[in-house]
Amino acid sequence: MNSWQKQFTLEHLAAAAACYGIAEHDISKFGGFENLVYAMKDNGRDTILRVTHDSHRTERQLQAELNFVAYLAEHNVNVCKPLPSPGGRLLERIPYEGGTFLLTAFEKAPGGHIHGGQSEWNDSLFQEWGRITGLMHECAVNYSVPAGEPDRITEDELPYQPTDASPAEEQLLYQAFKKREEQILRLPREKNSYGLCHRDLHHGNFYVHNGVIFAFDFDDCGYDYFIQDVAMAVYYASTFSQWSKPAASREETTERANRFLVGFMEGYNQIRHIDSYWMKQLPLFIEKRRIDLCAILWEEWGSGTQEQRHWLRWNIEGIADEQPCMDLEPGWF
Repeated sequence: MNSWQKQFTLEHLAAAAACYGIAEHDISKFGGFENLVYAMKDNGRDTILRVTHDSHRTERQLQAELNFVAYLAEHNVNVCKPLPSPGGRLLERIPYEGGTFLLTAFEKAPGGHIHGGQSEWNDSLFQEWGRITGLMHECAVNYSVPAGEPDRITEDELPYQPTDASPAEEQLLYQAFKKREEQILRLPREKNSYGLCHRDLHHGNFYVHNGVIFAFDFDDCGYDYFIQDVAMAVYYASTFSQWSKPAASREETTERANRFLVGFMEGYNQIRHIDSYWMKQLPLFIEKRRIDLCAILWEEWGSGTQEQRHWLRWNIEGIADEQPCMDLEPGWF
């Protein structure tokens, strides 16, 4: 939990409810990680309230995100559209002595989460996952930022910069991340392979209803290589198909990844094509995400359950030895 999240009091929650004309008893905690997420009842309709802080995302960054999500919705991509407050604003503000809380309401997606172990976790889901990713990328190719409106973020940042006194593992992760980042920065940026991406479209950020995916949580969206979205899907489907049982075996992640890619790429190719040059970059982007996630989870999982500590140790040892977390079949390249 970010420090600002602890500063969001019941008084602030009551103010948020008032911004949307909602009774306090019609708003309840729903989830969240980087942001606070609440469920709201608006005249019987289920909606979602996201609370962020201007230290996490500026108003201009949020406006850029909302513009892109609205564009996707207008072009028949199943995303949760932003909803205006009764005052007609897509962004509401609650200033306080520690900064400003920024509020946005969204449609609530129909359906629910699907994960490994459920019958719906199958090739049809993987194909749909690829299809919606392809649709987003096809829209991004043709998207132009509205005149006078801001752009979204481009660079990733690790949650810390280690010092000489930092644990060796933190220093290792930082150097490994910077190495991959430098490799990626040398790649060409072309219209058909680089643009606005969701950048975090794992199965925690969409619901499935009657076999159809409805995507949400565009908090991390920004300019990136389209192959980044493919890497995120492959990594999470193979490593965290069940959130509570992360895979800590190269054989296991390899088998899952190659099976997943069959369906995913079939769906993606229905919309657009990724050439072999970019598919060859897929392992680089997968490793970048692996390192980034280890850095994010280092403090919490380093003192977590036995399974979490084992997963973290397996990954850090692999990163130190330059061993990939999975082996994709040569046919993908």
